[in-house]
Amino acid sequence: MLDSEDHSALAAFYAELLGLHQTRHEWDSFWRMLDSGDGPILSFAKIDEHRQPRWPDPTYPPQIHLDIAVEDPTAVETAKHLGAIQLPDIGGPWPVYADPVGHPFCLCSPSQ
Repeated sequence: MLDSEDHSALAAFYAELLGLHQTRHEWDSFWRMLDSGDGPILSFAKIDEHRQPRWPDPTYPPQIHLDIAVEDPTAVETAKHLGAIQLPDIGGPWPVYADPVGHPFCLCSPSQ
């Protein structure tokens, strides 16, 4: 689960980036879910006054860091088009990006 003041927009970002479908529930006003039908489910919660992570500032730590295996060579460009930004390199094996709310993630090839 990823927290955000605008859980709907964050769910839309990951739905577009990962090609997942948003499921509709009676709790959509405070919680969204993405489902591929045969894999992990991502959830997004509305948190008023959400404290955004600041990479790599430990006083604003990420609550989660996603490593996402993607086969599409244009995934990085898609992520940037959707509002992701590349974060400062701190020596890891892959570039780290932030989603529009600041949660860090990496886009890795399936073999990585």
